[in-house]
Amino acid sequence: MPLSLRRRPRLPPLEPAPFSEPSVAHAEAPPSGGIPESAGSEASAATASQPVRRRTARGSRRRPHAGWHDRMLGEIFFFLVGLGVWLSNASFTVLGVTAPIGLTPLTGLLGFLFHLLLSRAELYLWYRWRDPWYLLLLVGCVLLDTGTTLVGLLPLAAKWFPMLVGNTPQNVLDWGQILAALVSNTAVPAWWPNALLLLAITFAFALGSERLLRKFYRGMIETWQERPA
Repeated sequence: MPLSLRRRPRLPPLEPAPFSEPSVAHAEAPPSGGIPESAGSEASAATASQPVRRRTARGSRRRPHAGWHDRMLGEIFFFLVGLGVWLSNASFTVLGVTAPIGLTPLTGLLGFLFHLLLSRAELYLWYRWRDPWYLLLLVGCVLLDTGTTLVGLLPLAAKWFPMLVGNTPQNVLDWGQILAALVSNTAVPAWWPNALLLLAITFAFALGSERLLRKFYRGMIETWQERPA
């Protein structure tokens, strides 16, 4: 017997009965004594973040000044480096000034005072170099500082670093052979690279030592003033 598919009769749509839906306020209101879901999630998140905050607070109580101490140690180290460079330049200047008359306690003290005055004059003139007269004085002070430093550095370099000096004459006045060879278009002495390197080292000592010391000293003082209470 063949099967026949019967369609279900289509029922009319149901209309909601009047006053059957609850009000919005009543639907959104939490049950008595309960907590809304959003409030519960916020409370759980705050509870979970409490151990992290406690651990952070404990860590800050353990090492409150660790970052400042590290910066202060670094500034002290750089200040000592600048002080060593400045003292080296002062030693070279003293040896250069006292080379014609010999090194004695009195001449050494006078040479050190000369280095202090020359360094202060260079710093004073450095910020006024736009004026032609100040610029002329600055160039003279730099040449004087470089010359005295070179005279004091050359014997020590010949003793401790002979490869650096090579066949360079110990008397700085003999270095004029290079300039004379360039002017007369003759053969330049073979030791001119050593002389040029020594002159560059001396120039760096003469110009950089005072500025490095002042820069690192200011950094150390500023870091000390930022110390936590």
